Amino acid sequence: MPAGRGDAGGAHGGRAGPRARIRTRHRRGASRRPAPDRALRPRRRRQPRDRDRVARGILRPARRLRLRAARVRRRRGPARPDRSGPGIHLRSGRLGWRAHPRRRPRGSGGPPVISPAVTAATVTAASGATTVLITDDSLVIRAVVRSHLEAAGYRVVEAVDGRAAIAHCRQTPPDVILLDIEMPGLDGYEVLEMLKADPMLMDLPVVFLTTLTDMDNVLRGLRGGAHDYLKKPFEPAELVARVAAAAHVKKLQDQLRQRNAELDLLSRTDALTGLSNRRHLEFVLAHYHADSMRHQDPLSVLLLDIDHFKRVNDGYGHPAGDVVLTEFASRLRAELREGDVAGRWGGEEFLVVLPRTDLAGAFALAERIRLAVTATPMNAGGALIPVTVSGGCAVGPLGNAAELVGRADALLYTAKGDGRNRIAADVAVASLAP
Repeated sequence: MPAGRGDAGGAHGGRAGPRARIRTRHRRGASRRPAPDRALRPRRRRQPRDRDRVARGILRPARRLRLRAARVRRRRGPARPDRSGPGIHLRSGRLGWRAHPRRRPRGSGGPPVISPAVTAATVTAASGATTVLITDDSLVIRAVVRSHLEAAGYRVVEAVDGRAAIAHCRQTPPDVILLDIEMPGLDGYEVLEMLKADPMLMDLPVVFLTTLTDMDNVLRGLRGGAHDYLKKPFEPAELVARVAAAAHVKKLQDQLRQRNAELDLLSRTDALTGLSNRRHLEFVLAHYHADSMRHQDPLSVLLLDIDHFKRVNDGYGHPAGDVVLTEFASRLRAELREGDVAGRWGGEEFLVVLPRTDLAGAFALAERIRLAVTATPMNAGGALIPVTVSGGCAVGPLGNAAELVGRADALLYTAKGDGRNRIAADVAVASLAP
């Protein structure tokens, strides 16, 4: 064996060295120009795309978050039973992080299915937790954002595009919407415009989660009604803080809306009977009178008064009188049709507005109310109190709503003068005794 070849083999552990390989190639007829050393070649580094930068920026803390979520679940106690619904979990592979569908429990039958539109995530927070809708066409970004929010105690649902987000909001409105701008089909600005145009969805807080954070895009989103902007890649703490701020605003809006509804109900309801108060009756009567004048439809009004109500207060006490008023209102309400409006006009007087009802129909309803009141004595603290009612029935439209009520009031006095416990109707129907 030649010495040179033996030296090369010994120096490289039995393998042919670089010079030996070159000589071998020469003998085989290869090019005699040796290939330059790869270490001396300038390396070409592929410039990462925006989506790669985003994924690298937001996926690094994913393992840390999974461990923290596991610690939170251990502190909360035994794990909840697994749901068979679809979901996304993260796991680590040799080439980096990747998302894969959550495996179903054994015996569930069939492969896991992920909805192409809206995917409901596993509820990890307690009942009544804040719901966040993530709208992004990237499966990886949705999964990572969800892991952060679920670790913070939020309930998360997902939508893969703008149309799926709109459909989900109309079916079950969330508390906060995380919305990407660059999506196929409807982009984020178009989704925001559709949300703000819907009276039922216009108050939902929208937080843009996007790479488009130049001033023109930020101003366009804020002027369109967005609540906040969050740049990709993001810090997990910043994500949770901005979602919490948006959820707090939504909670305050809901409380304000509920308080306003309660105040509106109190402003138009009689506190004792639960019927409309006089202020609301005047508003309703004016509205129906104008509608009746415009379309030339009949409008009838009943004015009812409990007979000898002062004797009830004097003989049984004012608490018993309140019971009589409440029971009278209950029996009156039971006889009304859809569209009829009844309320307490004052003291023991009650007004009933009957739109699109002629005098014959109004008189028949008044008689049913009178018979329902007189049929059974009212129980006030063990005392059975017999109650009767008189009424006046007028039909319009007349010159104005006040004239119509005045005509019904005059007919009421006619009924009382004729002996009470009767309904006096307008000239079209004679006053009838029971």
